[in-house]
Amino acid sequence: MIAPLYETLGNVLLLLLLAAGAAFFAGSETAFFSLTQRQIKQFEASPLRLQRLTAHLLRRPGHLLNCLLFGNMMAAVLFYAVSSVLVVRIGHAWGLGAATGAAFATFLFLVLFGEILPKSLTYASARSLAVAAALPAFLVVRILGPVTAIFRLLFLE
Repeated sequence: MIAPLYETLGNVLLLLLLAAGAAFFAGSETAFFSLTQRQIKQFEASPLRLQRLTAHLLRRPGHLLNCLLFGNMMAAVLFYAVSSVLVVRIGHAWGLGAATGAAFATFLFLVLFGEILPKSLTYASARSLAVAAALPAFLVVRILGPVTAIFRLLFLE
């Protein structure tokens, strides 16, 4: 009886972590691509390393965008995979109506908290949040860059 409870709790925590990942990618995309050319030039000349890193990432905006979008897609797909396990459990325990409600609730949760809210909040403070996201985004580009390059070669060129 306790094991399914811990498994469900683990799935819920994983959903929250994946939603936070989606929120990071969505917010980072808005932060980086809301910067003006003037702000980017200021970052290039800055003595602060994170500001220079932000400018460096934006030297290849298409590559940065591909990596952020791919990361967001991975977070969303994994979110829906984990949520489907929970929806099936809810369906077995409480029926089709409850499962349908849970499926809709998880969809709304990810759209609101993983996409709309992060983009809306980030737009107002794009400059500081782009700098704050520079190091994690740099790591994402290093990790996902080769994958997105392969997809680009296979499907676009």
